[in-house]
Amino acid sequence: MNLNTQVRTRSWNERADKGRIYVSIADETILENLQNRRNRPIKVWRAYATAALAELGYEDIQLSWNRNAGCSMCPCSPGFVTTSAALRRKDVYVTVNA
Repeated sequence: MNLNTQVRTRSWNERADKGRIYVSIADETILENLQNRRNRPIKVWRAYATAALAELGYEDIQLSWNRNAGCSMCPCSPGFVTTSAALRRKDVYVTVNA
């Protein structure tokens, strides 16, 4: 599994403290992304997210799927949310190179 992972720390005035993990597929077109937005393989993506976090040194992180992880008004950026103190105020972006 070839994963590209980036971590961004949010400032104090940005949204909630919970960490977010976003997974995307490298060669997915914008149209495919929009069509598949409500029908994601959550179990497969959880494995990608867990593997990426393990590579970063975060072990045993509990992840919860949230359709509104990035935006509370609409499902424009679904992802995983964690209450882990290690990922407090951090966004992790995982790109899967198929």
